Amino acid sequence: MFTRCYMPSSKQLKSVKLDDELKNRVKDLANARQRSAHWIMREAISDYVDREEKREALRRDALKAWSAFQRNGKHLKMEEADAWLAKLESGEDTEIHQRANGASPFVFHLSSFIPRWAAQRH
Repeated sequence: MFTRCYMPSSKQLKSVKLDDELKNRVKDLANARQRSAHWIMREAISDYVDREEKREALRRDALKAWSAFQRNGKHLKMEEADAWLAKLESGEDTEIHQRANGASPFVFHLSSFIPRWAAQRH
């Protein structure tokens, strides 16, 4: 089943394949919200793209942090970051202190997190 909707920025007609179940769900929701099915689909697509753009930005930032960590080895342990953020949250004007070895950590150590994100490129 095809459903057609106009994309707001280009005003070009686009077709979206929907199975009958999803089409009925969109129709039911549109009726409940007193909106058109077109409006529901446009909002859903817009919300999805917004959310995925934020995820992609987070993934890029995480890869950038991972790359910086691999280059310089500077990082924060989770406990260090939590303590620093707690001070900031309580209103204390604080900076991240240097470690005993003189290193000034500024990149969170995400070694268990970053490779998973890097592998999930869509």
